[in-house]
Amino acid sequence: DLPANSRLFVICGKGAEDSAFREAFSKYGEVEDVWVVKDRRTNEDKGVVYVKMSKTSEAALAMESLNGQKIPNHHGTLKVVVASNKSEGSRNDAREEEKTLRLFVIVPKTYNEADLRKEFEQFGDLEHVNIVTDRNTGNNKGFGYVKYRRPYHAALAFEGCDPSFKPKFADPPRSKNDHDNSFNGGAGGFGGNRDRSNDRYGGGMGMDRSPRGARGRLFLNIMMSPSNNDTRLQIVASPGLSNAYLARLANLVPGLEYCDLNEQTGMAYVRYTSPQCAAYARDKLDGFEYPIGSRLMVRYPEEGTEARGYGSKRYVCGSEPRERVQYCNIPLPLPQPLRTEDSLVEQRLFIVCQPAAVQEQILRDAFCRFGNLIDVYLLAGRNYGYAKYATKEDAMRAIQSLHGQNLAGQRIKVLEAEPPKS
Repeated sequence: DLPANSRLFVICGKGAEDSAFREAFSKYGEVEDVWVVKDRRTNEDKGVVYVKMSKTSEAALAMESLNGQKIPNHHGTLKVVVASNKSEGSRNDAREEEKTLRLFVIVPKTYNEADLRKEFEQFGDLEHVNIVTDRNTGNNKGFGYVKYRRPYHAALAFEGCDPSFKPKFADPPRSKNDHDNSFNGGAGGFGGNRDRSNDRYGGGMGMDRSPRGARGRLFLNIMMSPSNNDTRLQIVASPGLSNAYLARLANLVPGLEYCDLNEQTGMAYVRYTSPQCAAYARDKLDGFEYPIGSRLMVRYPEEGTEARGYGSKRYVCGSEPRERVQYCNIPLPLPQPLRTEDSLVEQRLFIVCQPAAVQEQILRDAFCRFGNLIDVYLLAGRNYGYAKYATKEDAMRAIQSLHGQNLAGQRIKVLEAEPPKS
């Protein structure tokens, strides 16, 4: 759902009426949709309702205000929580509430925790802030976490902070038990003891059902893995694979920070807490069949990717090979690695999506194909944003190819941006 955390799941008891819920929730913002869940056979309501709000902050305020309350013309007490993402399925996690309180943010390498606190305390009462640092050097690694005491304040920060922070709601930190379970068949469809014939995502990776000594050797192997000091990996997977499944697979290697998959193209970026973890993941995941019959391709971003072999049609325009992708009306160049976030920006592009916003994963996949892309993003809650390139030549190629084209059903304008105001 867009924006994030804007859909609420309400347990209310039977007898729910659309109009009563729409009236109650509209006090906190614009209600886009109310869905009273009913039994398909009997048409009786099941005592649960989904309410979609237009903004994250509106949903958070409604959740805080109406949870545990009653509404007019309805006898039941409401239980209101943020609905699980459709791709994640249902969950039963005692820490799920923390997903509404904690933000993952990209920060300048010059920031310390006091700087981060100053930026985000304007939105509400902070519980703590944390900037992730390199264990060896103590240097800021360029990202961190901000946790609020109220979901509403976290939502205000998500919507109102500077777009350069690129905020995302963070998953709850994993407990030691969760960490152990991921190496003992506790990762759902990834257990090595499961019957592969009954689970197209099964088969395991030889890291589960291990005794404690074996897990100790695993961590030793990770620490001994040769690395190139890069914590990010680029993964090419089978199109249609969900981000949730790929994240759970990548999470079998300790230290996963995030997994960002474009489910239409199969292109993903993952980041680990250390170069050793990333190197071990690259070694273990590259070539792994997931799902059965489709091999993952795992590379460092600067290595790029070769032919994917997933049925996308390839073309050659002049000396440049191109391919058809599902989300675009024209063939595009092959994907190229991103530049690091601290690279010098030579050219910014202004992007407008009409009539609605395009997912950032799709924008990233499209704009990276012209080379030397540093970042692309839309402003929070808007249908426009910016792409940053390390070379003007590649930025101009992006304009020439993408201006006026259709991405994911939306027509986009791509123009040279004015220099940022000093």
